[in-house]
Amino acid sequence: MEALFVIPRGGLEIGGVLFGSFAGDSVIIRAFRPVECEHATGPSFILSGTDEAGLSALLTSAAADGLAAVGWFRSRTRSGIQLSPADVTLFNTYFPDPQQVAFVLRPEVSGATHGGFFFRAPDGSLQMESSQGEFLVEPSAAVPNMVTPEPPAPIVKHPELRLTAADLAPRSYPRVGWLFALCIVLVVALVAAHEYLATPSPVEDRLSLEAYDRNGQIEFAWSRSARAIVRARGAKIEIRDGPSRYSAELDGAQIQRGSFHYVRQTERVDIHLTVRDSDGRKSEEYLCWVGPVPIAVE
Repeated sequence: MEALFVIPRGGLEIGGVLFGSFAGDSVIIRAFRPVECEHATGPSFILSGTDEAGLSALLTSAAADGLAAVGWFRSRTRSGIQLSPADVTLFNTYFPDPQQVAFVLRPEVSGATHGGFFFRAPDGSLQMESSQGEFLVEPSAAVPNMVTPEPPAPIVKHPELRLTAADLAPRSYPRVGWLFALCIVLVVALVAAHEYLATPSPVEDRLSLEAYDRNGQIEFAWSRSARAIVRARGAKIEIRDGPSRYSAELDGAQIQRGSFHYVRQTERVDIHLTVRDSDGRKSEEYLCWVGPVPIAVE
């Protein structure tokens, strides 16, 4: 997640080696070590000659320490969970054992990360286009809230009020003066009530879902004054990006923020926003974004 926000439009991709053991047809992952990548050809995780020398040294030193490499992993931020031809070459060169696996992670701007494993079939073939089954990667510790909280309103100190005996002494006013003051108060109250009832409520009934392109990232925004948002207790965003589908649950702070960012991969992105209030009622809106995908620099 840190590497995702290092640079705009997808951040840096990272990778490393998985260590553990094999038990029959199972792979047990117990540890991992990152592989240094100088990103000589761009932000993607493509190893240079220097990087491959570092990978070889890592595998050698780990074997000397009694760690068995059961596969490798990489993040992919500019496409779906899949293997590229360069990935397959790395896989076959440094992890040729039939039981070794590849683990591809797809971090999202929302904080969620999806993953999928790739492994060789009994005949040695390898499916590159998609993993056997994507899943949500749960962190072992709480992920820090990525929503920046608004600063608290400053505390305004009023001057101290001091009353004297003269201030507390009863005062007498002419009867006509009291009646006149009472009439003024009633008139002011009637005018204020009329203005209040005549002024339309600022609360909106629609979510007013909109989309903006931010150099390859789509910002979905909704009205924070919408009735459903004001009363929201939870929300869910579902995204369909070509053949890929993603979903994310939003908490109260993220809902009140009023926006959600997503790095799109295809020319069409469909979004479905569902907001739930405390009574269980749902408000839904759909949106479709169509536009050319910026060319990513490898």
